Amino acid sequence: MSTIAALAIVFGASVGCDAPPGTVIGRIMASGGDGKTITFTPRGGDTADFSIRPSGVVVVGKSGINPARCGTDQKLTVQATQP
Repeated sequence: MSTIAALAIVFGASVGCDAPPGTVIGRIMASGGDGKTITFTPRGGDTADFSIRPSGVVVVGKSGINPARCGTDQKLTVQATQP
């Protein structure tokens, strides 16, 4: 039987509205479990302006930041998976 547990982590980062696509904003790190690699996948929130690489690096999305959302708080929901 497997158990799925939800964990909410909130952190703040600031990036200029003119940051080019791929600009690194931060990194989510996790450890534990059985030693297998933990991968991260975006699951909701502002997935147009921001993305997360499987390694946990959060970057500006492929189209940059939408000027209409510049200066606002945005959320990115991420799922961590350990096979």
